[in-house]
Amino acid sequence: MQGGGTGLELLSIRLLGSPEVSFGGQGLRFGRKKALALLSYLAAGGGKWTRRKLAELLWPKAGSAAPGPTCAAS
Repeated sequence: MQGGGTGLELLSIRLLGSPEVSFGGQGLRFGRKKALALLSYLAAGGGKWTRRKLAELLWPKAGSAAPGPTCAAS
């Protein structure tokens, strides 16, 4: 906690140009392009998304099969 604040850190997502994400003033790096793409999409779009809709966006060739473990949080 800095300066006796509330302890809440600020998440910053910049989408103009190359996407940049920082948390508490520290830049974040993503191991996979899809993770950054998903975060950018959700941040820009707002609203609520179903797991199925997100899976269709990320794996369009998978068809209508239900998202499996690859869509689970890790």
